[in-house]
Amino acid sequence: MGLAPSVLCIHWCGCIEGLAIMKRIVAAVAAFSIVLGAAGPSAASSPRARELAHRYVSAMDMKKNFAPMLDNLMAGMLQQQMASAKGDDEAKALVGKAVREAFNESVEAGMLDRMMAAMEPAIAESFSEDELQAMVDFYESPTGRSIIAKMPSFGVKSSAAVVAIMPEMQADLERRLLAKLAALKSQKEK
Repeated sequence: MGLAPSVLCIHWCGCIEGLAIMKRIVAAVAAFSIVLGAAGPSAASSPRARELAHRYVSAMDMKKNFAPMLDNLMAGMLQQQMASAKGDDEAKALVGKAVREAFNESVEAGMLDRMMAAMEPAIAESFSEDELQAMVDFYESPTGRSIIAKMPSFGVKSSAAVVAIMPEMQADLERRLLAKLAALKSQKEK
């Protein structure tokens, strides 16, 4: 038996800012995507480069390989957010379940495929045709296919490692940022 929307809203509001958590997770996923598909200086790409970029994305089987990595990263981030959130465990569990279901539904609805397709122009513009051909040749080869087949397992393990170090990274960043802000304040007061 589910909770009525008004009760769920009370749970959400009393527990955490559910949308704020979702926005942080989406921002992290977007940043992760940018790192994976970062483009260099924009340049017009040839039809051949665009076709090779498409073959590269297809060969990488991004949906199969990228989704588990993102899901694991999102789960770790969600767990960290929930640990510091206010509210009762039932409300936290409801929000966590809703966030994971929304993510999975988004992947199933094709958003990850659309994201990968949107990255193709950046790939085509960032690499030469020779580089793209070499990437396609490799990832379509037996060795490349073997590596691709291992990516889901690697992705889960590597994102777990990132999640594990995240609290230390956040604390380090906060310490450094506070020191810089204090220095700026000190300069302003002079």
